[in-house]
Amino acid sequence: MALAEVMNTPAYISWAEESTPGVEESPVNWLGKVQSVDPTQRNNIQRHRHLGALTFVSWTPGKKEALVSMKVKVNEGRIFLMAYGAEAVEGSDPYTHTLSVARPLPTLTLEVAAIEGVAFFARRFIGCKVQKVGFSADLSGVLMADIDLIAATVAKYATKTSSTPNLAKPYNFDQLVLTLNSSPIARARNFEHTLDNGIEGLNHLGTRTVNAYSEPGPLDDVTVALTGTDDTFYDLFDADPPTEIDGDVNFTRTATSDEFQIKWYDSPLDEANPKPPADVRGGAWLENLTLPIAHSELVIIDDVATY
Repeated sequence: MALAEVMNTPAYISWAEESTPGVEESPVNWLGKVQSVDPTQRNNIQRHRHLGALTFVSWTPGKKEALVSMKVKVNEGRIFLMAYGAEAVEGSDPYTHTLSVARPLPTLTLEVAAIEGVAFFARRFIGCKVQKVGFSADLSGVLMADIDLIAATVAKYATKTSSTPNLAKPYNFDQLVLTLNSSPIARARNFEHTLDNGIEGLNHLGTRTVNAYSEPGPLDDVTVALTGTDDTFYDLFDADPPTEIDGDVNFTRTATSDEFQIKWYDSPLDEANPKPPADVRGGAWLENLTLPIAHSELVIIDDVATY
């Protein structure tokens, strides 16, 4: 018996913004340094019983769902316009891109391709919108992004789309400066920022596929862990009302020409939790801050004229 040709690594991920929402584009853009991808499709089959029958006697197809989750080591900024929606550009090589929240969000075509023997099994997720993006970094790590997409339709191909890899290194933890309340914080241990766009696919009578999206206002949440040294942030938390602060985290690979900054605005401290080390021998205290921010922006400096 001949051995089967299996789907194997490497896998290929590429994307492109759609000129017309829901109409696929050739996904020619490289997507960062993807670490994992989870493309999920569901038929949502419904099984039906009748009175007096022990087993199911029929079934009907439900709404089609197409979702993609990815974990990416961030080394470029272009894809994140898809998560925010609006771009303002200043300068001329280097360019400064300020990404802010807008509606409706743009749509993109995302391709997930695997080698199938000597051919390819490639799927294009079409009409994608970014439901959620989460940024994080910790000690000895790089800037990570978790990206969740919802798609309207999916098309299958036997070839993959060619794209040029971006070989730039990811933004690293030692390039990070965290600023809170206008002061750089030299004792940051990690941060997490989630922009939840709350996008929902809408189905309507007469079709199983998504043909519209609901796009509410986003939810921004930030948590920061610091090595505790004093009562500065506790006092901001404990004020009545609590003191409103701004903050940002800025990764600088090359000053003024290659930077990635996440900016947080108008946040009181919802939680400021200094706690002793878990080890009874002693050690550094950990101070966890929770910031329910009003809104966020990305400011990215690079050599790309426009996203």
